[in-house]
This record gives sequence, structure tokens and C-alpha cells, in this order.
Amino acid sequence: MSVQQEPPDTKFGPLFWLCAGTGGAVMLFGVWGALSRAGATRPVWLATYLVGAAIVHDGIVAPVACATGVVLRRRVRGPLRASVQCCLIVSGVLVLFSIPLVAGFGRQPDNPSLLPGNYTAGLAIALVVASASIGVVFGLARRRARSEA
Repeated sequence: MSVQQEPPDTKFGPLFWLCAGTGGAVMLFGVWGALSRAGATRPVWLATYLVGAAIVHDGIVAPVACATGVVLRRRVRGPLRASVQCCLIVSGVLVLFSIPLVAGFGRQPDNPSLLPGNYTAGLAIALVVASASIGVVFGLARRRARSEA
């Protein structure tokens, strides 16, 4: 005797449509803004950047992140794994956020007040502080667990 399964419910509720409509409106506003200010936004460059970013993400970033997760799962055991994961996630976000600053996108030789800082040093300091903070939190959690045992 075989039991037939019903197909999954494919109807979307009102919250889905509200969010989809809002998201679509925000995207249309962004496209309109980019096209209406073409001199400042350079739409062809922007489209090339967005397509390139998607290709780099799908071809490099996502596979590296998945492989790192697999290796981390096999090599790091116990409560240390969560701390290492947290450190990697925070570090990844810091690096991705700071790429335009470190690369100097927008810097102009005739205007030294644009991007005046040493962003490479700032990134290094932020990574050290984030890693040290996560290490301290892990150490305190481990100490607490030992005292409770």
C-alpha cells in the first residue's frame, strides 16, 4: 500500500506579497535613481560592477565559505567552534565592508580630504580587536563552564 503525499502548498500569504511589493518598489527606486543621475552614478559601470560582484560571489566567495565550514566542522570541536565561526564571520564582514576604503575607490588626487585615513591599518586594528574580543568571550565562557562543573 503506497501513501501519496500531497504537493507542498504553493500559495503565498499576504505578508509575502507585502514584502515582495515593498522590495520591488525599493529596487525600482534604486534603478530610477541610478538612471536619472547617470552622470554621477555611471549606470554601465554600476551594472558591470553588480554583475561582476554576483559572479565573484557565486564563483569564489560562496564555495570558499562552504569549504571553510566543512573544514571547520571536521577540525574544530566543542564550544571553540562557535567562537571560531563568530571570528570568521565578523572578520569577513569587516574585510568586505572595507574593500572600497582600502582600495581607495573614490580617492581623488586634487581633493585630499576624500578618504584621508590609513584604512589598511584601520582594518588590521579592527580585525585584531574583533579577534581578541571573541577570544576573551570564549575564555570567560570556558571559565564559567568549569566553575559550574
